[in-house]
Amino acid sequence: MDKQKKTRALVEAALMATLVSIFTIVLIYIPILTPVIFLIPVPFIILGKRQGIHFTILAVIVWAMVIVSLIGPIQTMFVVLFMGLPAIVMGYMMNKKYKPFKVLAGGVIAALLGLILSISFVSVLSGVNVIDKVMGQMKIVMDMQIKQMQMYKDMGMKPEQIKNLEENMKIYMQAMGMTIPAGMIIGSAFFSYINHAVATRILKRIGNEVEGLPPLRYVRLPRSFVMGTVFIGFLTMMTQYLQIVNFQTLVVNEILIFQLIYFVQGLGVVSYFLHHFKIKKVLRILIYMLLLFSGNGVFIIAVMGIIDALINLRKLQRDNENI
Repeated sequence: MDKQKKTRALVEAALMATLVSIFTIVLIYIPILTPVIFLIPVPFIILGKRQGIHFTILAVIVWAMVIVSLIGPIQTMFVVLFMGLPAIVMGYMMNKKYKPFKVLAGGVIAALLGLILSISFVSVLSGVNVIDKVMGQMKIVMDMQIKQMQMYKDMGMKPEQIKNLEENMKIYMQAMGMTIPAGMIIGSAFFSYINHAVATRILKRIGNEVEGLPPLRYVRLPRSFVMGTVFIGFLTMMTQYLQIVNFQTLVVNEILIFQLIYFVQGLGVVSYFLHHFKIKKVLRILIYMLLLFSGNGVFIIAVMGIIDALINLRKLQRDNENI
């Protein structure tokens, strides 16, 4: 890289670090905007695509040095690892012209790794187990709900009904605790997808050549994915006898993750045929809502995704297999 290009890249890195720092400060002092904090990786991804990994790392370091005095070292470590790491990875992969789904996969892995590392470091440095803390807060909420059930008794509800409600609540809270690993994976996937989509759109707007994700109706799992699902299921069954991990927790998390994957593919099938038959937009939205909010809609869509992965309902060519 010649001197002029290097100077331009340094200026852009400094601008991005400044922009994200100001953005972070605004979000700290205006709590209502807190959800927008999850878009912090976008400027760094854009920088990585345009100028490469070294300048992205430099910008992330400068950003960390600015915010550490505002939110403290532990919180800074958490934010930088969870948001900075996937930004660096996705920006690098875009710069090297990886396929969109590979970029997205890299971002998901980096976000999950960053989340695990940040939770581990925060737990060690603060002396507080973050997962146990979350579970403790959930137990407090459950205890408050159980106490409120005394109101139902005063309203004339039968003791058997109150007991059933309590048992159902305990089962629900236990299930919430068991699905934390799946929640982390799904959250990392959603986080990476949103940032990838926004960064790609901005890059296109400012004149950069970048390949975006294909429309959902053309997304298709490889045929081998179903066999992989079966194989993982077989290995999971083996853990029941080997007693390496908690079998019940493993099964619940796998079901959630695979159901989500096949659900996305099933949505692609629905979207494809709605477009194929030129269904009007308003009616398409109504159909989506009926499927999503009906009792078995999610399950039906997931099954449709499995069938499509096996026999290619949409008759898409192998070249269109994007995952």
